[in-house]
This record gives sequence, structure tokens and C-alpha cells, in this order.
Amino acid sequence: MISYEGDLLNDGFVLVRNAVNKKIIKEIYSEIISSQKQVAKKLQTLKDTAQIKSGLALEKNTIKYLKNPGVWFRSVNKILQLQTFSFAKSISNNELYISDIELHQKSPGVSGTPPHQDNFYFGLKLSKNVALTLYFALNDQEYKSGGLSFYPGSHKKCFKHNSSNVIGFSSGIKTKDLDNFNLYTPSLVAGDLVIHHCNIVHTASKNISKKTRSNIAVRLFPINPKFDKNIQKQYIKFRSK
Repeated sequence: MISYEGDLLNDGFVLVRNAVNKKIIKEIYSEIISSQKQVAKKLQTLKDTAQIKSGLALEKNTIKYLKNPGVWFRSVNKILQLQTFSFAKSISNNELYISDIELHQKSPGVSGTPPHQDNFYFGLKLSKNVALTLYFALNDQEYKSGGLSFYPGSHKKCFKHNSSNVIGFSSGIKTKDLDNFNLYTPSLVAGDLVIHHCNIVHTASKNISKKTRSNIAVRLFPINPKFDKNIQKQYIKFRSK
């Protein structure tokens, strides 16, 4: 039975339990795990091409981040179900479209993800509109496997981002700047869905388990976006450095 935890406006995220049929999730996860070595090897030869370069991060010869995974793993497309997007629209009060589909993975030993806010990159005017990420768990995951963590309520503030040397992430927020917020790491099972606000601070630890943590992230962006010039200037300045 589907159940819900959290509130998008107050907490910055909603956790939807049993959001996707487990047979579909198992099919997607099985295809990725069984063929990702061959796909990673192929992507390695293409990583410097314009089509792949900005949408790929490899670590320990495994896929850490990949845009458009449905091209390489066809079953991924089965996760795009209408009822999920109708719910996302209803809680955001925005007209949204799918801007990107991504594979987020951490194989055993793969590095963590620094705390960050997606809107630092997007530059949306949050009083007018928001973007959302639909984060589908393809297997059971928790803190030690590099599970997704949040700082509830942090979406109400814009934090300074500093440069990062972590593979796949150019920026991060210093943890001391988050002292007034509590870190929350939900234990997810295959088929759970986290819908998170584009400005909530989220992070993930290094995977110290023996299993690959695997997720599909679907980015939803406003159809007629309104941007914040100050946020955009800050990001341009950051990139220039």
C-alpha cells in the first residue's frame, strides 16, 4: 500500500513508500547490474564526445552518474508512469515537464556526495516557481550504502557553495554552515520514491556496503521558468573561478 511521509513546503521533500511496482523495479535493477560493466566500458571510449562528456561520471570503472540511462538500459523507461507525475504536479502547484533522466549510483567504495542545493545550478526564483527531483530507489539502501540524506527545512535558505574535488560534483556546502539543521537519512526499499525540492540541501555518504546503491532521478522543471538574477550571477562567478 502506498503511504506518504513529509511535506514539500515545510520539509522540502515527500517520501512515497511503495510508489512503483516491485516487479518493474526488479527488472530495471537487474538489467543495470547485469550489463553495466559492458556499458561502462563503452562509455569510457565515448566520455570525451560532446554528447556524453557533460552527462557522465565514472569512478572505480563503474557508472556513478549517467544522463539518459534509458538509451543504454531500455527498461528504465518503464519508471515513467503518469500517476507519479500527476502527484508531483499537485504538490508543487507548478506546470512541470521532464527535463532530464539520470542514473545515480554508488558501487562499493565509491565516494560520497557533498552537501549541495540543486537550485544553485538552476537559478530559479523560488517565490515564483520550483523544480523537483523524483528519486526512485532501485534497491534497498541506507546510510552505509551511500543512501540519500536531507537537511529538512534547508530549502528555505540559500547557502554559499564552495568548489569540490569529488567526482561528478563541482560544488558543495561546508557542513559547519548546516549546524542549525539535522541530517535525515531515510531507509529506502526498492520501489520507494523521494520527491525533493530543488533548494533542499542533500548529500550522501561513501558506500561502505558490499552492494551497489542504484537510483533513477527524474528532473521536473517549470514549463515557463522564472529566474533569479542574483543566484545566476553567483553561479557564473563560481564557474569563472
